[in-house]
Amino acid sequence: MPTRRTPRWPRPLVINPQSSPHKQTFILLHDRGSNATDFGPAMLFRPFHRSGHANTDRQPQYHRQYLTAQSTSTLHTAFPHAKFVFPTASMLRAATFTESVINQWFDTHWPLVLPDATDDNDHNSRNSLDEETRKWRSELPIPGLRDTARYIHELIKAEIEILNGDAGSVIIGGFSQGSAASLISALLWDGDLLGGWIGLSGWMPFAEEVMDATQQDDEDGEESTPLEKGTALLRVTLNMPTSSQNDDATDQSSLNGIPLFLAHGSEDKTVHLTLGRQMVDCLESLGWSNHNIQWKEYSGLTHTYSESILSDMVEFLTERLV
Repeated sequence: MPTRRTPRWPRPLVINPQSSPHKQTFILLHDRGSNATDFGPAMLFRPFHRSGHANTDRQPQYHRQYLTAQSTSTLHTAFPHAKFVFPTASMLRAATFTESVINQWFDTHWPLVLPDATDDNDHNSRNSLDEETRKWRSELPIPGLRDTARYIHELIKAEIEILNGDAGSVIIGGFSQGSAASLISALLWDGDLLGGWIGLSGWMPFAEEVMDATQQDDEDGEESTPLEKGTALLRVTLNMPTSSQNDDATDQSSLNGIPLFLAHGSEDKTVHLTLGRQMVDCLESLGWSNHNIQWKEYSGLTHTYSESILSDMVEFLTERLV
């Protein structure tokens, strides 16, 4: 078997705060096949309407006209003291798409495998796959996810140091595959608690395995929380043990205190809405409460993010960031 090459990470695109002092850092990951240059500015400078009460799409026409004139914003202007870091994934050979070499955080089979609850007649549901195919598909993402999580952890450490040790001012997240990769990175982060996670049109790798792990009895006689069981399963799967600096490691029982903003379009055919709902179920099985999760489904929206999503995301984060 050929030796797997160490991934090469392009220099991230960094947009510095427009106002001093530097208070927060957002680390946001692009989708499979994209890059920081295409993803970052398009998200950061896309205008949307802000409302102190509700999303503008739900407002009467006269109210929307008022907001158009009064409340136009962008992520950049909504968080003037924030630094935005947009990493680019390394180039990996894809198992699908004729084995093209593309920017991706990890390799995975497309279309994504749908949960068992999906119609058995669906050729891409788990129920329709033989055991060998399931095993191959489940193992495909492991090397890339491990490398990506380690890389994102290094970026997080660097930003925490810049922010004088304030991990609570670092928010990570992403779109589509970037959402999935950043979620795994957040779950396996064992430093001080981060300020939040943003998942747009994403899914949870190994969701069913993690949910099964949360229900297992403890084998060592010590009581473990569902969160500890689930993250332990991920660490074993990805071969990512906790940091050797145990004194500085996060108490895993408090990890589910991180606020999460999750958004998904009802007409998403790339990452099916069912996978987004499964992700929420998985996070709830790990102990996240409704207080710390905001999950929104956007009617008619395909595999993209909208002005409505950006507006809701800003409102959610503004309420939780100092």
